[in-house]
Amino acid sequence: MIPIGTAKHYFTFLNVVFITVAAYLGVSGVYKVAVARLDYVKPSPVRAEEADSPVKTASLPLSHYREITERNLFNTRDQIQKPPPKPEKEDIASLKPTELKLKLYGTVTGLESRSYAVIQDLKKRKQRLFSVGDVVQTATVKQILRNKVVLNVDGKNEVLEIQKRQAGPARRNPFNRSVASTSKAPVTRKIAVSRNQVDQAMSNVNTLMRQARVRPHFTNGKPDGLTLTRIRRNSIFRRLGLRNGDIITGVGGEPIESVDDALKFYNNLKSSSDVSLEIKRRGRVRKMEYSIR
Repeated sequence: MIPIGTAKHYFTFLNVVFITVAAYLGVSGVYKVAVARLDYVKPSPVRAEEADSPVKTASLPLSHYREITERNLFNTRDQIQKPPPKPEKEDIASLKPTELKLKLYGTVTGLESRSYAVIQDLKKRKQRLFSVGDVVQTATVKQILRNKVVLNVDGKNEVLEIQKRQAGPARRNPFNRSVASTSKAPVTRKIAVSRNQVDQAMSNVNTLMRQARVRPHFTNGKPDGLTLTRIRRNSIFRRLGLRNGDIITGVGGEPIESVDDALKFYNNLKSSSDVSLEIKRRGRVRKMEYSIR
């Protein structure tokens, strides 16, 4: 026989099991009934024509909304931002000359990439090639024009121009002889230059301009060429047969009066196979004919 205390424990355990099973069956039955009552709606397939075709909306002319814009119903008229005014072009002629100890020898403004100015710092006695944005003494190069440079000094613009020499009595020069007294025709020299050498030298204008010092030459106060000095060894100027003291007077028969005019020679070297250059060497006119192959 099972003791009475032990029977009560078994009876309690069986009641708990029955209650748990009944609860599980009840919840499972309710869940199945709820799922069965749900209506499953199969999504209708979308036709390719409807998926690809854009939504058609009726378009009205702008005149249809004229009343809205005229009455300014949404206060949009005051919110429209006007474009900023275009900056007025500065009158370069009205700028005062700079008082900085600088000297402009020439400008190069016809290049596709950037412009350059040949400026000498009279304090340091050094000549350099400057471009827009470079700093010289207390000024910043703002704009490079033909034969003049606009400098920004302490927030104010000033101009630096090539100094024009005043005509004076001609100095006696033993080398300054007329062409007629020396020869009736200029001496012609033909030089062959490699295309690779020219392309390599012309690839960097900044380096090219530092291979020699270029200054404008004046006769009776008027510019009539460019003087070459301090030509470096193994430079393109040496390969072209040029020497210190040579005065470049023309390119292809056209006169040169500034560094800008020398761009004709620069551009011809880059694109042509035959280029000519007129120079004066010790008062004698020479013609340099280059064959670039």
